[in-house]
Amino acid sequence: MKIHQRFSRGLGVISILISLAVAALLLVVVITVMTGNKDDGVPVSKPIGRAQSVQCLSNIHAIEIAIKMYQAENGQYPGSLNDLKNTGDLSFTCPVNNAVYIYDPVAGTVKCPEHSR
Repeated sequence: MKIHQRFSRGLGVISILISLAVAALLLVVVITVMTGNKDDGVPVSKPIGRAQSVQCLSNIHAIEIAIKMYQAENGQYPGSLNDLKNTGDLSFTCPVNNAVYIYDPVAGTVKCPEHSR
């Protein structure tokens, strides 16, 4: 009889500890969502801001692909981003703050003034 009482008391303590751990995990998730995440070092607190940040990185990736295609066809990097205007529907501005992307024609790289990577 005493073994059964001790076993049920132990289960009560374990279940309380598990409940506290789950509650702490939920609290961390809620606090992270409410205060905002960081995307590449840039604080993003709203879903629209995060989406715009992802769109910015996508734009940069598309431009970098167009630069590589230009370099493969012409044997050199384009002199400016304006040389890529005929390659498709590319956006040369950041959707977050409408800043023009910074292009380095020597290295063939593109950076956003807002989201440096």
